Amino acid sequence: MNVDGFQADRLTAVFSVAKSVVSLLLGLAIEDGRIAGVDDAVTRYLPELAAQDARFAQVTLRHLLPMRSGIAFDEGYRSPRQRCRALLPQVRPEGRGGALAHRARHRAAIGTLCRTAPVAAAGRRVRCQLEPGQRRRRPGARVLLPECGVRDLLRLGLLVAADGQWQGRRLVGADWLRQSTAMSGLPGPADPAWRNIERPHAPEAAFFAWHWRVRPLPGGPPLQPGTMVYAQGLQGQILLIDRDSQTVVLRLGRRQSDRHWPTWMDELVRLNR
Repeated sequence: MNVDGFQADRLTAVFSVAKSVVSLLLGLAIEDGRIAGVDDAVTRYLPELAAQDARFAQVTLRHLLPMRSGIAFDEGYRSPRQRCRALLPQVRPEGRGGALAHRARHRAAIGTLCRTAPVAAAGRRVRCQLEPGQRRRRPGARVLLPECGVRDLLRLGLLVAADGQWQGRRLVGADWLRQSTAMSGLPGPADPAWRNIERPHAPEAAFFAWHWRVRPLPGGPPLQPGTMVYAQGLQGQILLIDRDSQTVVLRLGRRQSDRHWPTWMDELVRLNR
């Protein structure tokens, strides 16, 4: 089936939707005992970072997951090939624990860790159990950006909606899913938790958890996190998951639009509960 140029059996670029996939992989690796925990320094698994700059030993996975590591990085997309070749030399750990900063480098650092043998094994285990079909890359494609199959994205959403269960089997721990999609604390008048809210005074507000965004409940202020979570890509890719109704909504795209898709999807799901 071909819908606006997208095919179910082809990979498509998903950009920062990959952040949420990486968050799940990290949780799997921790549950399997392949990674000790989120308070481990990233250099324990990527020692080459310590050789580059000793300050990376102070950066933990807990810093990377909410994108508050303080890593400075040029987020320009004008030359993705050059960015992919020169990622590591550009980063510097400064200001850990500060404001939320949407840097591809946070996902890239954890993503690099997920390609190490122990974490990759955890990912292969779940991939096999989700039973993905055969996928073909676009002819002549040179993959510089995260790509995923449409069916796999929907399976991923259903897995999260079911608190980590797939066809009666538990693949991801419910505790990890709750922790990785939860706010660290509700904001007060001068609370640092405000740093984990995107556009806090706009209708498009979203809480940011561990590589997941969380939709606020309708009717604020004050802002309160709801149960819907979503992954978002640069060009309007949205994977929204409503755990209350076990509903998954996927939007693919090649550009952003004037419509705020998470808000529209949120309203669509509520109308159909």
